[in-house]
Amino acid sequence: TAFLVDGSQQEQVELAVDDQSAGKIGLGAARTADVVLEGLSVPSTARIRGSANPALHTALAWYRLSVAAIALGTSAAALEYATAYALERTAFGRQIIDFQGVEFPLVNADVGLDVARQNLRSAWSEIEDTGDTAQITACVSEPIGLAYAAAIQATRQGINTVSGHGYSGAPPVEGR
Repeated sequence: TAFLVDGSQQEQVELAVDDQSAGKIGLGAARTADVVLEGLSVPSTARIRGSANPALHTALAWYRLSVAAIALGTSAAALEYATAYALERTAFGRQIIDFQGVEFPLVNADVGLDVARQNLRSAWSEIEDTGDTAQITACVSEPIGLAYAAAIQATRQGINTVSGHGYSGAPPVEGR
């Protein structure tokens, strides 16, 4: 069920916990928060039952696709950072990206993100063209799962590439 709230009742909507100010990590791409609706009166005519409302299903599908797109964008940034690091870092006289064990997983993760992005775009256009709630649900579930899997793989590969970069300080003799 969804509720339509009149704008005149804004004072009864409270942002309870802003996750970014609470110190949660990884919220640069999308801020999240807990919202409290206390003392809010919602007339029964403002309730929208989801099972019978294609517009609500479409809105929820767009929201779910948007969250998956944010996950892809965040993981793409992690992969971009890792790639830049691999281009700068040297080992055995070569950039570490020249080693297949570093380059190939980064490329595979990037390809996975591209495939997931294309699937999200396809799902987005499919839900615009249908009013069938079952079809809306069916066409977004697989692309969202694929997007999260690709995002996790890309982020994990980015972390593996930079290893402990940024967690250890430079040795004291480095500046001498």
